[in-house]
Amino acid sequence: MKTTLWWVAPLFAVQLLASCKKDEGDPCFAKSDCAQGLVCSGEALSRCQKCADLEVCLVGGECTAKDGRCVATSDEECKQSSDCKEKGPCTAQNGVCVVGSDADCKQSDACAKDKYCVAKGDNCVVGDKTAAKDRAE
Repeated sequence: MKTTLWWVAPLFAVQLLASCKKDEGDPCFAKSDCAQGLVCSGEALSRCQKCADLEVCLVGGECTAKDGRCVATSDEECKQSSDCKEKGPCTAQNGVCVVGSDADCKQSDACAKDKYCVAKGDNCVVGDKTAAKDRAE
């Protein structure tokens, strides 16, 4: 009995291509296209890129590729961002940078300029501690 396995070669080729991941700078169409440590990013023509090279890292501290997107994995990543320096979200939590404490706010430009030095929810605000200190001076 002769069995024809004509379908094996195309199936093998599809599986082989599916397992290949694209390198940095290669065009991509979906987050699953890129190799580990890269994300598919861009507007008109998407390419596989490192999160550290993208605005989400520089501004928001989301500098590590995880599951095809950029996330914040450490407070250190957050502290390097312009948002941390300007507004206080310097603590990594659930993949994003958030205002974690009064210390986050106190190191920010918003505290120095506008007295937003107390953490409240996801923001730095003018708080009773700052207002009381200003009245005492």
